[in-house]
Amino acid sequence: NVEPFAQGFLFPTQVTFDRYGALYISDAGNGIFKIVYKGWTIPAIVELKDKLLDEVLQSQIADGIKNSLVKKLTNVDKFLDGGNVVAAINLLNAFKNEVLALKGEKIPVAPADDWIKKVTDIIEALEEIE
Repeated sequence: NVEPFAQGFLFPTQVTFDRYGALYISDAGNGIFKIVYKGWTIPAIVELKDKLLDEVLQSQIADGIKNSLVKKLTNVDKFLDGGNVVAAINLLNAFKNEVLALKGEKIPVAPADDWIKKVTDIIEALEEIE
């Protein structure tokens, strides 16, 4: 419940979270404020990363490639749980680079493009809290 928090603004008109855990408060006459907090962002990121992990697991790519990608995504949780956001970002970048390298050859273009977009968005959200 973020309503009491929003009461600290002059004229809050709308309070909402985005899918990355960032809080937006519209304050009439003062614009929109974006507030990023680790406690909100990391759980949202883990949920989005888990959806990406499910997509990779359900894909029809070769088992060796799939295992490599799955391992990277799975290990992100260990770093986030330990508070090491930079290491999590590095691992997500490794996932992205592997998908980029295999796109069109070992990974079909459509899912590769989708995974690259999703992991890039996740990385950008994590960079905001670091």
